[in-house]
Amino acid sequence: MRFLEWLGFSGGSLGWRSAEGVKKRCRASALQRHDWLDSLRLVGDCGACFDGTHGEWFAWQAEKRKTMKSIQGYHLITPDDLHWRPSNLMQIPNADFLERTGSENLGARLWRMPPHSANTLHKHIRAEEFYFVLEGEGRMRVGDETLTVPRYGGVLVGPDQLRQVFNDTDSEVLWLIIGGPEELEFLQGSKSEMDLSLIYPKDPTQLPRELDGVDWPPKNA
Repeated sequence: MRFLEWLGFSGGSLGWRSAEGVKKRCRASALQRHDWLDSLRLVGDCGACFDGTHGEWFAWQAEKRKTMKSIQGYHLITPDDLHWRPSNLMQIPNADFLERTGSENLGARLWRMPPHSANTLHKHIRAEEFYFVLEGEGRMRVGDETLTVPRYGGVLVGPDQLRQVFNDTDSEVLWLIIGGPEELEFLQGSKSEMDLSLIYPKDPTQLPRELDGVDWPPKNA
């Protein structure tokens, strides 16, 4: 998911791995905006830009679409390899397992949910996501249902389901979120703007009713 999580990648477990120069320019442009929809031009923690006016990024991704391949061999990833950072939109600490592998088909990310916090409310077009609780008691909403996920329990969510991981407890909760495949149909070309409402039909920063009265993300984040 990706945040796309902010975004999210959403939710977000997927992310772009290269073209750093393009991403930095897109990130700098998007950070000048202030409303929530424009903030969604940032993808997850890597700052990839979804704004159709940024032709460089879309041209690069269109080219990548033609050459996506499976990885060769294997990659051992240790805890010391992980780089923790806050997500752009909801300020949730997370670490991308696969950013150093070059994987283009799968995303895997750890999310450390602070007490009384929430990640983005989002859905996907094609990607399935598996949500697995490593520590604590997981809470998430899928559609109109609120789920409680015990430690070592998991939830597989189809792309069309609106979902949001949150934490209404007093203890930290650690999630592993795995998703795929990449949703390349969003790469509509350098002169088109993607329809973000397909992934964010509602304000992705809205909190579930279980967090009524909570101020998240923190104002000083």
